[in-house]
Amino acid sequence: MKLWMKKNCWDESKDALDMILISERKLRLFATACSNYLTSPKIIITKEHLNWVSSWNKCVYGKEGENIKNNNLYELVARWCSMPFYSQELYDDKLENGVPVQCHLLRDIVIPFPQSFHSSWFTWNDGTIPRLAQTAYDDKLGNGQLDNSRFAVLADALEDAGCEDSRILNHCRQEFHVRGCWVLDMLLGKE
Repeated sequence: MKLWMKKNCWDESKDALDMILISERKLRLFATACSNYLTSPKIIITKEHLNWVSSWNKCVYGKEGENIKNNNLYELVARWCSMPFYSQELYDDKLENGVPVQCHLLRDIVIPFPQSFHSSWFTWNDGTIPRLAQTAYDDKLGNGQLDNSRFAVLADALEDAGCEDSRILNHCRQEFHVRGCWVLDMLLGKE
């Protein structure tokens, strides 16, 4: 993956539009996560947000979705990123200075710089880590988020297998995961 943003800029960015130079699969996962997240009653949204969700649903579920091209997908996602939305729950507990939810979703789905995963982690304890990763990936909660308790177990197993990478371990221990999480994708051999 090509590095387009420095690590400290990625970690601190409040502009999701600067963060979306990603693959088509990751764009689709990001847009789906945003759409799913808007079902939460604790999200502060506007009419523009609802119009975007309607456009996204047409692309996913309607005839337009059959012919969507990368440029249209990127344009739709770029429009979405230009309309930040905030979670009252996240804002109160975890966010500093009102970071849009889109930035948190992107940080879960994408890592713009190389991360190394040791082959020994995949075979440790008869393949426990890939099994835990697959379980975490498959265990989706009703709002599109993944079960955080699965990630805590995965972080402990990675540590037991010899992982000392704080970025990987801290990411697994954060409280916000959606399908497409970069740790799970790397462990499961997805893009």
